[in-house]
Amino acid sequence: MKKFIITLVICIGVLGVRASYLPSSLTLRMWDNSIISVVLDGQVYDQYNTSYTFANVAGGSHSLKVYRYYTGHNGVVSGFPKMVFNGYINVAGGKSVSSMITADCRYIVLSEYSMVPDNGNHYGNGHHGGPHNYSGPHNNYNEPYNYPNCPSPNYGPTCMSEYDFAALKSVVANTSFDDSKLSICKQAIAANNVTTNQVCELMRLLTFESGKLELAKFAYSYVIDKNRYYLVNNEFTFSSSIDDLNRYISSY
Repeated sequence: MKKFIITLVICIGVLGVRASYLPSSLTLRMWDNSIISVVLDGQVYDQYNTSYTFANVAGGSHSLKVYRYYTGHNGVVSGFPKMVFNGYINVAGGKSVSSMITADCRYIVLSEYSMVPDNGNHYGNGHHGGPHNYSGPHNNYNEPYNYPNCPSPNYGPTCMSEYDFAALKSVVANTSFDDSKLSICKQAIAANNVTTNQVCELMRLLTFESGKLELAKFAYSYVIDKNRYYLVNNEFTFSSSIDDLNRYISSY
């Protein structure tokens, strides 16, 4: 029995190591789909595309530089490129990875799908591969792909996708004034359903209590999980704001 367990542990370890070094596919774009060129592991890719897909990328760490280009009214690239990312990224082995450079110059993994054969004859069925690794040159942390209480289209309204929400947060975070941030949030929320958690995250990007309260009131009609909306109370500093929001919801 002991020999069997040791053999099983060794086999699992070998399979895990093999999976981590399987080739992956990496797709990369800017948050606003602007034109970019890429230097991956020292190799230059300068086709001036809005998106690049790299096949047979080995699992593990890779050096990455991304340059953003600006276009004139006629769509022609003009001026010198700006480096928007310079660091190391980690690519999971055996995955089809979709990634993005955010407005604040971070590398974000949007989705990972397994490319590992599930029965020896064909690749996996495309189910999501698990938590997403958000990384920059010196940081890594995990965050679930789906926001809580965002049902599938077959069971009710869907919320703003993670890709769109990440882009929205980047735009808001890089906007200087609270009034402008609030306008951007309202514009995006009015065109999409959102979750309570997403509203909380947007409120944290605002500086003043009055703006947070206005956003919480505005977003309420677009929230798909109103039964959890009490969580936004944690984002307020003053109890008077909570009372004001509760009165608004009671009269809604």
